[in-house]
Amino acid sequence: MKRFLSVIMILALALLCLASCADEGGADGDSSLDVLTDTEKATEDTADDTSNDQGGEDEGDEPTGTKKQLRLNANTAGIHVFGKRVFQDRNYLACDYSGSGIEFVFESNGGELTVVTRTDGECRFLVTLDGNVLTFDGNAYATVNGDGNIVIPKLKTGKHTVKIIKLTGYETARAAFRMLEFYGTFLTKEVSVDKDMYVEFLGGSAAAGLGADGENAIEAYAYKIANSLDAEYTVMAMNDNGLLANISAAYLCTSVKRDANVAYDFALTPAVTVIHIGSNGQDAESFASSYLALCAEVKANNGKLAKIVCVYSNADTVAVNAIASVSAEMGGEQSGIFTVGVDVKDSGILTSAEQTALADVISPVIEKAIAAEVTAGDVNVEIGDPDIKIDNNSPEWYQ
Repeated sequence: MKRFLSVIMILALALLCLASCADEGGADGDSSLDVLTDTEKATEDTADDTSNDQGGEDEGDEPTGTKKQLRLNANTAGIHVFGKRVFQDRNYLACDYSGSGIEFVFESNGGELTVVTRTDGECRFLVTLDGNVLTFDGNAYATVNGDGNIVIPKLKTGKHTVKIIKLTGYETARAAFRMLEFYGTFLTKEVSVDKDMYVEFLGGSAAAGLGADGENAIEAYAYKIANSLDAEYTVMAMNDNGLLANISAAYLCTSVKRDANVAYDFALTPAVTVIHIGSNGQDAESFASSYLALCAEVKANNGKLAKIVCVYSNADTVAVNAIASVSAEMGGEQSGIFTVGVDVKDSGILTSAEQTALADVISPVIEKAIAAEVTAGDVNVEIGDPDIKIDNNSPEWYQ
């Protein structure tokens, strides 16, 4: 009789185990995802939480099931990538330029969500949960400097949408999202699709969103305009000193400060390219020559029908005259070259109101360019890859 009871107990325990395993498998999951369980740890150790999260005011639910780990790269299914010029690496998802970031949806089983992150400098991120901005140590952004985790604690069970946008400029810090850790199921089919329109911005401190409260990409006119157009975007914004030379060199690279030898594929054709570069002390002749070469590179890589909006300050007489000359040489609006002079502040530290004023002046010209019918111009400029030799002393933090 004892042996019979023992057999019954073993069978009952086996049935319970099978039921538990069935509960942990998500009906909406994707077996093709690179998802690890706690017993299949990633090769590297996860870093201490550096964001000091204060993500939710309400008490969340206790986690159930097994913590999942999802490795990230640019090809991970179910991730919407903001900022379309993305360096490709199978070990991480690069988040380099101002306003770049990710969005995803998952079915939470409670507990916390961790985004394992690495940066090569102090980097701020705006984090939203279901459209609500989360706070971290009282700040409306998470900060990572080196290896760190962005943590959203106290999640309630159910479907959640998470959006993370890089606020810090490209030359201050680059970032990489390496892994998601969570309880629940990653929903690959819930991610938002890419928008029909794509706009690229080439500019300096204003485009990056360098403001009185530090670099803040979502306050930048470029981000404001892209969102008003409901467009995908890339904001290639660099420091104002030597801006034209830097962008001319970097334009052909995916992310020149990661690897100056990796060319950008120009797979996406922008509806318009916005160039916002002042003379910055250059003489009229050299500025005009360099500016013409940059515009020609845009045309060479995006097609002869590519549309360019050239933004300049009316107070910058060198830029005013040089850009007028470049526009005339390239065929003007008929050939897709549009210009706009601004009288509002357009460089250095701008407040949110000043960024909005700048966006209000530039937006109508962008919309005009997008709607215009243009013909291929004939520009006699020799196009060739620039001799890109950049002193990149940053450690191989992204490997």
